[in-house]
Amino acid sequence: MKFNLTSEKISSIASMPFAEAMKYSLDIINSAHKSSIDPTDAMKIVRLRYNIATKKNSVQLMKLFYDIILAGEGLGVKNSKWKKQYGGKF
Repeated sequence: MKFNLTSEKISSIASMPFAEAMKYSLDIINSAHKSSIDPTDAMKIVRLRYNIATKKNSVQLMKLFYDIILAGEGLGVKNSKWKKQYGGKF
């Protein structure tokens, strides 16, 4: 699954009101789902939507997206619960 994420997009979440940041985060996930061709990514999308819905502030949303970027670059924490949940690759 490929996300069109940059550090500028992620850092802009901090300055948004929380409701707007939630909508923006879901838009990022939904746009990745449309361009995804791997059928195994469907469960990742469901999990990401759930994780976004459980966040309580914009900083937690930013951390989620930074974790996605790091996992995609191979810099995630090995054998972490988060990485096992998503299969380790983005």
